[in-house]
Amino acid sequence: MTISERILLLLKEQNKKQKELAEYAGIGSSSISEWKKRGTNPQAEAIPKIAEFLGVTTDYLLTGKDNILENKP
Repeated sequence: MTISERILLLLKEQNKKQKELAEYAGIGSSSISEWKKRGTNPQAEAIPKIAEFLGVTTDYLLTGKDNILENKP
């Protein structure tokens, strides 16, 4: 599973919207759509904010290892 697939899966599981993630992480909504359409991944600089928004570690987004944080925003 790719980074973007993990992000999109977590969004779905947590009932969060792509727009919410985009606003929180300071990335364009169109970027998230591109991850979905083209299978691309977010820029490295965005990973920490995305992980924070989703309540997971950056390691989980990058590797898929089960490292869930306890405090989700």
